[in-house]
Amino acid sequence: MKTPYLPAIALTSLLLASACVDDDSNVTTMDRHFVRESTYTSRATALLGSVAMLRAEYAEIQNFGESMITEYENALTDLEAVADEVDVVPPDGYAESFEAAKDRLNLLGGYDFDTAYIHHQVKIHQEAAALFEREIVEGNDVKIRDYAVKYLGRVRKNLRRADSLSIVMQSDPVGALGSETTPGRKRRMPIAQND
Repeated sequence: MKTPYLPAIALTSLLLASACVDDDSNVTTMDRHFVRESTYTSRATALLGSVAMLRAEYAEIQNFGESMITEYENALTDLEAVADEVDVVPPDGYAESFEAAKDRLNLLGGYDFDTAYIHHQVKIHQEAAALFEREIVEGNDVKIRDYAVKYLGRVRKNLRRADSLSIVMQSDPVGALGSETTPGRKRRMPIAQND
């Protein structure tokens, strides 16, 4: 005698068993894209911050670079922990586009480096803000979205700082601002903002 409910019971059991398994079904392609791009951005921003500490002429650019190291290394550590919790493997290394920017910056020094670096930081932070905003709206995984919410304000703050420094650099096309320097000391800009 056949039991007509056997296929329904088997299907229900299968569905219940799969619901109990901890998998990454909540992680969408958008979430994975966010983790990948955010990882690349954090690594690149921290590394370029160390380059700015060595090559920048203006103290404010050097200080900005130093703060990028700390902030983005911490952000990357947090992102890697979240990614581990949701079984997403962050990429190794850097995005291909980063290598060209790094090589270009490494050829520059002084005022030319400062302006190129800070313009690059404005661009990176604009792209990062858009990436974080998109994850908040379109992302599916709660933990990844929470990370984006947590760090979006910091990304925006750094964008404002970079933009302010960029404006100051544009107002000083020949690098004359703060030209009174003591040997071994970095120049200081008169109006940089630290939000």
